[in-house]
Amino acid sequence: DDLAERRLHRTWRRRAPAAVKIVVPPARTGATCRLIAKASPALTIDAMPTHGCIFAGGELDAAAAVGLDLHLMDQLHDDGGLRVWYRRPKDAERIKPFGPPQPDWTMLNRLQRTLDPHQLFNPGRFLPMESDAS
Repeated sequence: DDLAERRLHRTWRRRAPAAVKIVVPPARTGATCRLIAKASPALTIDAMPTHGCIFAGGELDAAAAVGLDLHLMDQLHDDGGLRVWYRRPKDAERIKPFGPPQPDWTMLNRLQRTLDPHQLFNPGRFLPMESDAS
């Protein structure tokens, strides 16, 4: 069954000790995949070029994750897009889960403050509250 095969193919995303999702303009998918492969050759990369969506993950230590994130952020600032770290290696907490900042984050922060003022739902998995952002 094609659906079962696709699900099995994606299970690495849930099991990888480090996992990041990158969304770029579709025309930049290939260049971003090359950047990831060059910066961290051991990572698994799963890309959907028509959407500009890339998942990368695997074994990364904190230093390698920080290095990869610096490369990604440089490219995302140049090309547009964003990245979300689903799982960061131990001792890589200085990597902010979401970035670079997007134009709609102010509105999303207001919505979050209204619906979840005590940050009870999915703590650390949405945008930081404006007072927490640096």
